[in-house]
Amino acid sequence: MKVLKNLIIIGIIVFCASTLPIFLSPMDFSSVVDIEEIDENIYISLKSKSGSEFEEPTKINLVLETNSKKEIYFNPNNMLNLEIFNNGSKVDFENIEYAFSKTTFVDGKPLNIIIDISNENLNIPYGNYKFNFKAMGENNLRDNVEIEVSYKLQGNYYQGTNETNNLTPVKLYFQTANYDLIPIYRFVETQNQLHNIIEEEMLKGPVNEGLESPIDNVNYIILRDSVIYVDLPKDSQVYTGEYSENAYYAFVKSFSQLPNSTRIRFTFDNLVEESWFNGINVRNSIPYPDNINAYIPVLVGERFYLSEKNILFDDGATIQEQSVKIYEFIKNNSKVYFEFLNKIDINSVELVEGTLIVDLNNDLSNIYNNNQDLQNLLLDSFLYSFTSIQGVNSIRITVEGDFVESFGSYDLTQPLVPYQYYNLEIQ
Repeated sequence: MKVLKNLIIIGIIVFCASTLPIFLSPMDFSSVVDIEEIDENIYISLKSKSGSEFEEPTKINLVLETNSKKEIYFNPNNMLNLEIFNNGSKVDFENIEYAFSKTTFVDGKPLNIIIDISNENLNIPYGNYKFNFKAMGENNLRDNVEIEVSYKLQGNYYQGTNETNNLTPVKLYFQTANYDLIPIYRFVETQNQLHNIIEEEMLKGPVNEGLESPIDNVNYIILRDSVIYVDLPKDSQVYTGEYSENAYYAFVKSFSQLPNSTRIRFTFDNLVEESWFNGINVRNSIPYPDNINAYIPVLVGERFYLSEKNILFDDGATIQEQSVKIYEFIKNNSKVYFEFLNKIDINSVELVEGTLIVDLNNDLSNIYNNNQDLQNLLLDSFLYSFTSIQGVNSIRITVEGDFVESFGSYDLTQPLVPYQYYNLEIQ
């Protein structure tokens, strides 16, 4: 028994002796600076390796340097802070991500930081900005660098037309990668009935790069007694998933141009469903809506389009209330292109024999005065939006009661009537 006891004691001693180096072995931290021990002569320097002025930048390279002979560690999750200013005012922007070459740096071995400051990534309006990057650490180890950035609004915009050149105009609805629904006018050479033309052209999809079709396969589409019957496959995720309401509106809006149709009816593998398209009630046939819309500029690739957004109003809303709500919607949803609209408000509106006279409190003439395309884009946004109000056929723009003579390529000395066909498909 005593022998067994001695063996157990020896075993315990051997175990402790073998594990002691694991827990107590010293680690050498001499190569990493303890922030608390940094002397006042040590500094860090933040520089832009790519320069100080940028036009249409994508990614830039910042460099963090030090004179410390020992490595300095910075927390990559809280290393840099960015503030953006436009004319002295601070600008909100989307979250920004940094790519680091490492998390420590030492004299002669700087830390490289790659940052995506593209306009698409930050989601800020086009214009001129000052970016102030600050590298932050404990014990006053910090520095900042300022750069100037310019984002120029570039893109082509094509005005509409009233000419068909003996072709059949078809209004189709496609979507952007961000699911903005855009009406497109396509001109086709055919003798088919219009509802068959619409079906064929919808299924062909868009021609222009950057646009997508919001619909999938169809079982059949027929016109009977002024009702369009659309039968769709039940197993298609395009008609049930997220943003599938775009498919619904593409069908409804496209077929609403039929002069001999007043309603549309959806079935699914010949069965009636209570709701479809992400929760839209489709149990009964649906009358074509007579919507008031706001037309919002959207840049797709290198081309501008006008996307169509339905605006809802309370019953009995006055012409002033409708106009102001449309204008505010345009302002709030096109800031990335027309931020300057924040400084322009509607004083009053007046409907005179079908012409809506919109009086503004600020002049438009200096807005993009070197870019006729963008001026036309802005005016068309107003024109198509305001003329979607019932009873409005044309518009005139005044500033503090004085008529505006011209803007873009438009002559505003007379009431302005919108082109019948817009967002033209260009092959």
